[in-house]
Amino acid sequence: MQTTPTQLKSKTISATQELLSVAIGKKAQIILTAEAQHTILCDVAESAELNLIRLITDASAPGETLSATVQENGVLNMWEIIFRQNATIETTIHLHGVRARIHHRSIIFGTGTTNITLLPTAIHHAPETSSKLDAKIIVKDSAHVRYNGMVDMRNNARGSEGHLEQRALILSDTAKVSAIPGLEIGTNDVRASHAASMTRIDQDQLFYAASRGITTESAVYMIAEGFLKPLIHTIPDQKLQKMLIKKIAELL
Repeated sequence: MQTTPTQLKSKTISATQELLSVAIGKKAQIILTAEAQHTILCDVAESAELNLIRLITDASAPGETLSATVQENGVLNMWEIIFRQNATIETTIHLHGVRARIHHRSIIFGTGTTNITLLPTAIHHAPETSSKLDAKIIVKDSAHVRYNGMVDMRNNARGSEGHLEQRALILSDTAKVSAIPGLEIGTNDVRASHAASMTRIDQDQLFYAASRGITTESAVYMIAEGFLKPLIHTIPDQKLQKMLIKKIAELL
């Protein structure tokens, strides 16, 4: 099935494969959910811009694959929002045109015995391309999230920039986050970097909150909400922002 999403706000995928295309110079925004395991093929044409939001919940299929191509001066802004028990999410973005750009954001909340693997990759094929991969992860109980991001600079990617950043907040002793950031540099005259951090709530923070009459549960919620908010507020849909903040409160 092929969709030209210039007038599309939200879509539920039931087919095994979906083709999304944005024509030259056009702008589009899509919110995607899925009812079946599927592959998404996405093409952002020259000077086009696509805001693509993927909601991956317990109603979604356990495995999803997305392959995107961004042409000259094209822009792809992506948000992957994951609240489900088990999933493997593979995303590959090919920056084929000069000055093509991708900003990929992941918001992941794992509870219970969640087992989630994310495999985002940005491949720079052309000069002066730009990629940014950001992830915020919260885990509690016995959840395990793996985030293996990759920025790949090919031979023709001179003058390009790529950045990979993963931050995790761990709320229990049995929860786990595994981060393996990767950089492949095939040419000179590029800028590439990666960063990863994993933190736990400091007991001094909880003590400070308690001294001001704030319960431990409320303090944990405030810290978790503050941790995710910078990425949540980049989502270009205020209704969805409010839904996510409400969902955080439910999961905590």
